[in-house]
Amino acid sequence: MKKYFLESAGFDAVFFFGPFAVMALFTAALHAFFPELLGGWTEDLWWFVVVLLFLDVGHVYGSLYRSYFNFEEFSKRKRLYIFTPIATIFIGTALVWFDPTVRTLLILTAWIAVWHFVRQQVGFALLYGSRDQPHSKAESRVSRWFDKAIVWSVTGFPLLYWWTRQSSMNFSWFIENEFPELPPELFPGLWNVFWIIVTVYVCYQLFGNVFLKKRVNPLKYLYILGTAFIWFNGIVWHDSLLVFGLGNVLLHGLNYHGIVFLSTKNKMATDGYPTWKWMKILIGKGFLAMSAVLFAFAYAEEFLWNELVWKEHAWLYGSFLTPWADRLPALAFAVIVGFLTMPQLTHYILDGFVWKKDADTGIK
Repeated sequence: MKKYFLESAGFDAVFFFGPFAVMALFTAALHAFFPELLGGWTEDLWWFVVVLLFLDVGHVYGSLYRSYFNFEEFSKRKRLYIFTPIATIFIGTALVWFDPTVRTLLILTAWIAVWHFVRQQVGFALLYGSRDQPHSKAESRVSRWFDKAIVWSVTGFPLLYWWTRQSSMNFSWFIENEFPELPPELFPGLWNVFWIIVTVYVCYQLFGNVFLKKRVNPLKYLYILGTAFIWFNGIVWHDSLLVFGLGNVLLHGLNYHGIVFLSTKNKMATDGYPTWKWMKILIGKGFLAMSAVLFAFAYAEEFLWNELVWKEHAWLYGSFLTPWADRLPALAFAVIVGFLTMPQLTHYILDGFVWKKDADTGIK
């Protein structure tokens, strides 16, 4: 069983499987004690805002440990790491200059974010799938194809369920009506396709792995089932911003914090992780010390977003700059939003490079 863990039973349970258990208990608690919260949430749920800040916004800056903080990695792809943030600032500024309501920028970000969320779940399923017993390259390709198909299905079909009903659903990703309308009558046919994919996947696993090869990878199956639970539970079964928002943030953010820490720790142990001396000391202090850096970046970003753009959550960020923000020229406002969007868009882009199968991630 030990060979199937990415690190250890305890580590994997907290960072990679913990969100599934937490959301099962949380959903049951909502039904039992706070059914009125199933329909949404308000600013009174201060703990939800803090969780979003630490796990959701904070994980964006986790890419720093895989790129800019790692001098060896940075030198390998210097142009990518220099020009990507510059390009995202330019794109963000141009979109806000074109549409000062920020709606166009939010729509673009929502589309990329959804793609990013699903791809991370695919990546973790493949990572656990790589723990299978050795087999041929052809068999490995087939197994990876099946795993990709099932994860795209258990996330994509809840997304399509939401997409075909977005005008009547209780939540949006970033902003209302951010996706083009799809007719609701499209979904029943797609639902049949979903069950065909699930049936084929289960048959392949049972006959191709369990019965013929006597090979079972329980953690891969558990991770895929957990991913399906988070997406179906929040979107299809409850249509709840609180249930899906918290579930997705826990799953996506905690998984990412965990894999960044594990990768950095392993790199430190094998080749010293080329970075500043003070950063090595910080990494040596463990997960909380590393995460404190990410939380500081996250708070600074959200402080500026809320002070200069959204003007929300004054209890957490104050309202020191708000009067000044109201007098910003249009171009200055567009440039500021472009800079504030840069970390998130850069994270989405760079993640497609720093976690590739052939990347030196430190995960064995």
